[in-house]
Amino acid sequence: MSSNPHDSLFRGIFEHPENARGELQHLLPAELSQRLDWSTLALEPGSFVDEGGRNSHSDLLFSIKLDVDPDTLSLMADFVPRFRTLVDDLTATSDEELLRRAGTEAALITVSCLKNCRDTDAFLRALARWDTLLRDLAAAENGRSAFLLILRYILDVHQVQPDVILSRLTETVTKEQQEAMASAAEQLIARGEARGVARGRAEGEVIALRSVLVRQLQRRFGALPDDMLARIESAEHAELDAWTDRVITAATLAEVLAPVTASHD
Repeated sequence: MSSNPHDSLFRGIFEHPENARGELQHLLPAELSQRLDWSTLALEPGSFVDEGGRNSHSDLLFSIKLDVDPDTLSLMADFVPRFRTLVDDLTATSDEELLRRAGTEAALITVSCLKNCRDTDAFLRALARWDTLLRDLAAAENGRSAFLLILRYILDVHQVQPDVILSRLTETVTKEQQEAMASAAEQLIARGEARGVARGRAEGEVIALRSVLVRQLQRRFGALPDDMLARIESAEHAELDAWTDRVITAATLAEVLAPVTASHD
């Protein structure tokens, strides 16, 4: 991730024209949007040298074909050559309205992430609304890379404990997305080791163990009750390690999550 994870997520998702299309259609006047050939929307290079010889970099820059007639030229007067900034104020839009917009799964999840990134309770409520979007994202073009970008952003930015996020997502996402989540947890461990931070390493290992345990339990026993998820989320390394060992031999979920003795069973 870059030093600005918000910008990294935005660029990583919306540099793909299929994701940018819905956001641009939402912002532009309907009369102008209807005259644009959205099938020609294309990302363009954003680096250039100005008249003073200085290198400059734009935000995401797209080109698109349009039918230029007198009416269209009149509509474009506010945009060319005098550009007017259009702001998508996510704070003024409810999550329900955001998710009803036209757009790809990746785009809708991204704007929901950006809207709720500073409020833990709001983020967890938003997360509960992504079930269908996340499953559909798995089958979308560039769906895996988009999911990884979103997941890494969540783990880097949100103040929610990572294992809470991973356990809740595990109930919703596909097997392929679960594997991506496990990879992200492993990368969290690697980051901690690279920085030489023992606490980060230990927390990363616990996060990975919790994610693996939840996935194994769901495959064996189906959906997990909330109280069992809460126990897993609050468990430490020794308990998680013991419970993971029991998954293969235990007959019931309660047997797996029975108290761990000092002898580690």
